[in-house]
Amino acid sequence: MGKSIRNTFKEHIPESYWPIFKFIDSYLIDLLYINYLFRRLLHNHRCGGFPQRDTLDIFTFNTAPDIFPGTGPVQILQKLGINFSEGRHSIYLSDPKAIERICPSITGIYPQPFGLKIIKSQQISSDGTPYYTSSRLAAASNAITMRAVGSVLEKVAISNLLNMYNVAPRVFDLVRIKSRQDAYWALVVQPVEGKMVTGERGVIFVKKLTEVLRKAGIKTLGISNHKDFRPPDFRNNIISDKNGTYYVDIQNFVFFDCQHRRHLLQKIEHLEEKHRTPAVSNSDDVTAAEKRKNRRKQSDRYWKELDIFLAENRVSFEKAYVLNIGCRSGDLITHALRRMSSWCVGICDEQKALFLTEWLYYQGHTRFDLMPISNTENLRKHTLTGRAFDMVFYRGQGNESGFPPWLQKINFKYFVYRGRTDEKIVSISDRIKSTLGFQALDLRKLYSSRFDSSPTILCSR
Repeated sequence: MGKSIRNTFKEHIPESYWPIFKFIDSYLIDLLYINYLFRRLLHNHRCGGFPQRDTLDIFTFNTAPDIFPGTGPVQILQKLGINFSEGRHSIYLSDPKAIERICPSITGIYPQPFGLKIIKSQQISSDGTPYYTSSRLAAASNAITMRAVGSVLEKVAISNLLNMYNVAPRVFDLVRIKSRQDAYWALVVQPVEGKMVTGERGVIFVKKLTEVLRKAGIKTLGISNHKDFRPPDFRNNIISDKNGTYYVDIQNFVFFDCQHRRHLLQKIEHLEEKHRTPAVSNSDDVTAAEKRKNRRKQSDRYWKELDIFLAENRVSFEKAYVLNIGCRSGDLITHALRRMSSWCVGICDEQKALFLTEWLYYQGHTRFDLMPISNTENLRKHTLTGRAFDMVFYRGQGNESGFPPWLQKINFKYFVYRGRTDEKIVSISDRIKSTLGFQALDLRKLYSSRFDSSPTILCSR
């Protein structure tokens, strides 16, 4: 059952002809990957490509002094007696003590527990992160296959999108681990410590995975009957633990359909349109693309002014733990992450939380959680709330007379309120003082544009 085409040929071709068969086999594989590469270029042209590393939030952590001193990760891990599992393209560590031994500064930022997947490839792709495969490490890889398979950044986005359907582990972050002589890229991942899934259970899971891939606009490289998706063992790529069943090798998945992404953006914009002022939302004489462009300009201007505003008060997004209430389009979370926030939590309605999570994953972001308003009780149980929020951002939604009562139970340092265009500074200030019980540091008014002036207040506890 599930015999490969290559093995079938070998059963019928004399062994003396195998070298010729191997040459033809390699030639056909290269042709196949050229096809994938061409389709990838076409996809990037239609969908605008993938985010660049310099637009994302990538931390660099220093290793302990004796780690990776020019000998490579495998050798030094063996020398230190650290347990790890090794594949063709990566090295995986699951022991928290081992991870802390290698990179002490990485602990305390991410949800616990987490695993560390060190990427072997050092060949950098066009988006600024390594290719997932490397022609220097695997004989089967070359310039064509590397580009067809894609970058580590793309695999991060794909794994997180599949995690929304609980069929792949979540990636908490893509980081660089730097020693005195070397630097390696690594994934901070959800640990999956369980049993390999085989046989009929694996067949059922692959059917589910195939349907999820179709919904998300993701396809597999290679033939549909590839050994990675074939019983009985599926190349040990399917693992089940107490949290679910996961496909753990993301190498074979690539983006090929941008229609799903376009529909997702339209859904987000439709929800956002409900909250816009008439001056912006009723512009019938401009196209949807022009509206989107104008809103982007307004948004970019506001965030630049906000950065200046916060800097004048000695407040920064860098390494901050941020809570965003009323996250609307997700712009605040995107901006905070690009300014190197350590983690962002957003509170919005359930449908928007789902859409925005998916959209932020498509953009390559990782260090965030979005929670529906109905689940705010879980905020205090959030895996990172052992530390106080550095900043809470609150967006005025409507005719609210106060703030939600659960907000008073949250520990935070700074509170930033962005009001509606029709709100008065005095009324906002009085509401903050009476409800939250602290004074405003600054009552400065910021203007995001001449169409959308928004009063913004910074307060401190």
